[in-house]
Amino acid sequence: MIADEIVSITQALGLILGLSEEILGLTIVGFGNSLGDLITNLTLARMGYPMMALSACFGGPMLCLLLGVGVAACGYMTRAGLNGSFEIPFTSPTILVSTACLLFNSVLFLISIPRYGYHMTRAIGLVALSVYLVGMAVNVYIEW
Repeated sequence: MIADEIVSITQALGLILGLSEEILGLTIVGFGNSLGDLITNLTLARMGYPMMALSACFGGPMLCLLLGVGVAACGYMTRAGLNGSFEIPFTSPTILVSTACLLFNSVLFLISIPRYGYHMTRAIGLVALSVYLVGMAVNVYIEW
């Protein structure tokens, strides 16, 4: 019930501001979903558990992506009475930009962190933050 109201408020905000569902999901809903993880990971790092914080940065989104998409797909197929597969309409360039940014950051971490002896540097963090900000700016530009 509360989730329905939050979705309704977000959709109303999108209508008022003229934003698509994709931008709302990437910004407002994404920030709301990630805020708890951000606070937890910062707290873990400050308490002296940087590897746990870094692992949680990958573990939480991986769980959401894999389990969330898997459960949603199975639920949709069950309701629709489908046995094999279904087509996902790809009509939004914002999803492509966001996927490219996510893949770029993942490859950045995969290459740079082992290269620096499994030390996270400020430069790696700044590059990752820059990729996020550029991706968001491109998505907003595409929308307007």
